[in-house]
Amino acid sequence: MITLLCTDITVDKEDILRIYANRRDIEVVFKVSKDLLNLNKEFKAVSFDMIISHISIVFTRYMILEYIKKNTRRHQILNKKPVLVL
Repeated sequence: MITLLCTDITVDKEDILRIYANRRDIEVVFKVSKDLLNLNKEFKAVSFDMIISHISIVFTRYMILEYIKKNTRRHQILNKKPVLVL
């Protein structure tokens, strides 16, 4: 059983669950970015522009890896060799 608290009593139960599910997906992206793609360890900068550039590169890596993972899984389901199509 999961218990979720909400300070807005006008929100439906379904909306609370949907919002929580979206939040969890976002947290997974950040965890993967931090742990596997070295978001916070790979690059130390003091310039705001450099930090934004680094974050953009890390999230681009994430999107490429997700694309490859989904493409590979789709081809495995169809019993074909994985092919990267760009």
